[in-house]
Amino acid sequence: MHRIGVLGSGLHTTFEYLCDAAIPNCEVSVVCANHPDVPLFASAAGRGIPFAHLAGPGTAEIDAQALDQFRRHRAEFVILIGYARKIGPILLDAYPDRILNIHSAPLPRFGGQGMIQPYSQSRVIAAGVRFSGPTIHLVDAEYDHGQILAHWPVPVRPDDTPESLTDRCNAAGRPLYARAIRDFVHRLDHPDEF
Repeated sequence: MHRIGVLGSGLHTTFEYLCDAAIPNCEVSVVCANHPDVPLFASAAGRGIPFAHLAGPGTAEIDAQALDQFRRHRAEFVILIGYARKIGPILLDAYPDRILNIHSAPLPRFGGQGMIQPYSQSRVIAAGVRFSGPTIHLVDAEYDHGQILAHWPVPVRPDDTPESLTDRCNAAGRPLYARAIRDFVHRLDHPDEF
């Protein structure tokens, strides 16, 4: 059974979807967030999953606390859910090519520092492109830069607002994330195939 560490900022809908998806040979071992008293913690508690609030003045302190939790709960890889902070070398060195993130818009064009939703979708609409859509990628030292694992195109409608496009991209992103995690675990179990 592969154990997953979750790092988020408080939202819980994607987390609940992934738990309900019952990805084979996987279980969430711990949930961490950098905000206290968030819905993510209530959801974890309701499922009997340990959770921890990370607090500190900077990335190094928060990442060190996260790493302590992930090691304590034997997480083999990490998934980010709505986590807006940059991941630093403490976690990157501990989990090389083992931190996954979901971004609500196409990468690399609509990624980077500050490109959180719905702002990223406002940039998509302003660019006049025909498709947006969630992207799953491995995390590296740059914002929204690592290897792309999956993408799902979501048509941009003429009447879309950043909020409406965000909602549709998030709805597409949840099953895409589950599939990407399933594929990632398959790679862990069958490295000779890749």
